[in-house]
Amino acid sequence: MPEAFNFKLDPSLLPKLDAKGENYLNWHAAWNRAFWFANLGGIITGVKARLAGGDKLTAWQYSDNQAFVMLLSAIYSDLTTYITLCESLAAT
Repeated sequence: MPEAFNFKLDPSLLPKLDAKGENYLNWHAAWNRAFWFANLGGIITGVKARLAGGDKLTAWQYSDNQAFVMLLSAIYSDLTTYITLCESLAAT
């Protein structure tokens, strides 16, 4: 029987987005893969839309919060205020 895939993502090894976005292409390429690896790509892209009602909403909110924490770890602290004040966060 094949051994289970057991890889842990270490966000500290990925680039952080700088305030001017000068490293955006490298940042986006790395973090896009990281979000999909963590099964959160649909949340970031909007493919996994928020559903109304019940347990599905709770599951969506859980995934949304996971994606938000990953996003915070993907940027330098000077951008944190901009991310936490974004409109999509206020809608959750």
